[in-house]
Amino acid sequence: MGRFGMGLPASSISQCKRVDVWSWTDGIENAHYVYLDIDEIKGGSNITMPEPEKVKIPSMWLEQGSDFGNSGTLVVWSKLDRVIWRKGKTIIDNSEKVIGRMYRRFLYSGEASIRMMALDMEGAKENRGQSVSLMFS
Repeated sequence: MGRFGMGLPASSISQCKRVDVWSWTDGIENAHYVYLDIDEIKGGSNITMPEPEKVKIPSMWLEQGSDFGNSGTLVVWSKLDRVIWRKGKTIIDNSEKVIGRMYRRFLYSGEASIRMMALDMEGAKENRGQSVSLMFS
């Protein structure tokens, strides 16, 4: 829907310090991955957007029991620091109407389905802090 590729990074960073994105068009084994981490940018260890790389989606996301489909995008927000709502489920509850309205034509025609889930990642070593994952397929 966008033209310049700024919608997802800008909207994500307005809510959290890190966004991880996996996207695939021919099965999840062909996923491409990219991330944006504000702490790395501020610290000087990463001053440009990394090039997308072909990687496997981590098992911690695949094990959530969702059918990822032949094509889709997985977006994970972590290091949440600017969200109005502190719980992942509340973020989803308050986003459903807006996202549904934005993608209504794709949803109605069956071209897209949107699944959202909130996961508490407090104990996870890989991603400290609460995360919200949003998957389009």
